This record gives sequence, C-alpha cells and structure tokens, in this order.
Amino acid sequence: MAKTKMAILSIEKYRNIQISDIFHCGFEYWKNYTLRCEYSLYEYQYRMISKRFEFFRHNIWISFNAWAGILFLLAMIWEPFNEIIIGNKHFERIVDGKKTDLLLIYGAISYSIFELMWSHLFKNFLHYRSSMDDYLIKNIDYDEKQLLPELHSSPSIDVKITKSLKQKSTNPHYYRGHQRFNLNEKINKIFWNRFQIEYVNLYAETAQLNRTVSLILFYMETMSKFAIIFSCVFISQQLKMNWMSFSSVMAIMSLFFLILCLNCIITTIPSIDKNCSKFIFYDLARSQWHRFRMVNQSMTVSLVWRHWIKSNLFVQTMTENRFGFTCGQLFFITKFKYFEMLFLNLPLIMLFYKKICLSGSI
Repeated sequence: MAKTKMAILSIEKYRNIQISDIFHCGFEYWKNYTLRCEYSLYEYQYRMISKRFEFFRHNIWISFNAWAGILFLLAMIWEPFNEIIIGNKHFERIVDGKKTDLLLIYGAISYSIFELMWSHLFKNFLHYRSSMDDYLIKNIDYDEKQLLPELHSSPSIDVKITKSLKQKSTNPHYYRGHQRFNLNEKINKIFWNRFQIEYVNLYAETAQLNRTVSLILFYMETMSKFAIIFSCVFISQQLKMNWMSFSSVMAIMSLFFLILCLNCIITTIPSIDKNCSKFIFYDLARSQWHRFRMVNQSMTVSLVWRHWIKSNLFVQTMTENRFGFTCGQLFFITKFKYFEMLFLNLPLIMLFYKKICLSGSI
C-alpha cells in the first residue's frame, strides 16, 4: 500500500513538471557538466561574466581529473611505469582477459575527445558565441499557454516537447484557413501570415541552436565510430568471453547505441517539416484551382496572383531548406542518412573483423 502511494506521488510530481522547469534543469546540467563553470544567464546575456578564480574553480578541478585519468591510462600501457603502478599485464591477469590495452587506449581516446569538445564549446562561450546559451535565454521562462490544452496534462516530458514542435510546424488551424479562403479572404491571410512568421522564427531558432548541437553530435559520432572499431578488435582477440569481456564491450557499445537513439529522435524534425510542406502544397494546389475558376476579371486579380506566387514560393522554400540538425559539417541528419549510416557500420565491423582474422591466421 505504501509503495502504491509513493508511486502515485511520484507520478503526480512529474505530471506537474512544466516546460520552464525542463529548461532550468537543462541549464544547470549545461553549465555544471558541459562548460564546467559557474555563471548565470543574466551575466552571459549582458556580457558581465567575471573571469575570476571562482568562475574557473569547478572547471580546473574537472579538467585536472580528466587529464590525470588520461595520463594514468597511458601509463598503464607504457611498460616503464609497470613497476610503479599496476600495468596492463597485471590487469590482464586480474580480469582473465586478453588485449585489455585496447580498453585502456579507448578510454584515453574517449577522454581526449571529450576534452577537445569541451575546449571548443568553452572557447565559443568565452567569446559569447554559445548558441545553446542564447537559446536558453530566449526560452528559459517558457509560457505554458503556447501549448495546446491537452498537452498540459501529458505525463511524458519528451512527448510534450515533441508535440509542441509539431504544433508549431503542423498546426491544422493553418490549413483549415486555406479551405475557408473563398468564405473569408482576410481570415485566410491572417492564418497564412501567422504560419509563415512562426515557421520562420522556429527555423531561425533551430539554425542558431544547430551551431552548438552540430559540434556536440560530431564529437559523439566520432566516439561511436571508435567504439565500433575497438569493440570489434577486442572481441576478436579474446580466447573466451567472460563477464569482464562482455561487460566491457557492452559499456563501449552503449555509446554507439546512444548515438543511434539520439539520431533517430533528431530525424523526426525534418520528417515533420517534409510532411508539413507536402500537405500545404497539395492544399494550395486544390484551393488555387478552385479560386482560379471563380475569380473575376477585376483589379483584385493581380492581388490574388501575387498572393499565390508568394505562397508557392514559400512552400518551395520549405521543401528545399534544411530544417533540423547537422553532424558537424559532415551531413544533415535525416531518416535516409540515419539508415545509411546504420548500414554502413555493418560493413565497417565486418571489414575490421576480417582484417584481424586474416592477420591472426598469418
């Protein structure tokens, strides 16, 4: 009975979470674990960040531990240090495994990539070019009234965010305005102009946020590729798979699966944009054909033609732009690219596995 009450209280606790709470929590994680410094959005917005020891204290401590961990992992591989610390050979005997130096090398590479990513992000932050902070400044005090009423009671946070994005880009009220064009021209223009303004604003926010997100995705994609390579090589060198070998491979590959899930979520944004533009295009074609048959030869004809041209040009722009996120400067993340990268990883695994097996047989 007590467990049931605790579960109900826990559900009610998360049911009352608002979008603004998510942004506040995200900002705390962003500054403490990504940038590793103490500041407020007010200080960043007005460029009042004080670069004193208190600002860098958390940063110095985490960076020191990270580089100490990198040096320690490399020292375990380097034989001259084996008399001072537990070396790789001793570690292999302890865990009863082979080629554990691959795990140590992967750990050092992962820490190094994280530090490179942090240095890049922190450099942009010091020059007040952090698009993530700019995005948080704009949305930290999110107005819940922007959401549809049924979304306020949604217990799932990720569903609430996804539906809010769909609401902005595929709100059916905008399309119903087109179907009522012949009844009220002015009402239709209000709906259409409102959709264009909100779409352009949402596209601008996404493009601005992409400057930081693309950088993070690039480094994480790099780490996932290293995870595939080192996992394949490590498994091929094992005479038998024990609990240590299996848990090590699962720990390394967890990053790869994390990137897959993250990219799968990101692909929903360009898919929504594509479906939205397709729906509007078909609706414009039907409504314009109907209006073309009923239009009178008067001075308003030129205004109608101008409205049609502007609407068609906007829809064509929607189909050609890149609404979503990119992986650095490598590629734009879509469903097609997602499955392409997924299937390209399989030949990569087979290539390295075949290479190692052939070299081992020789």
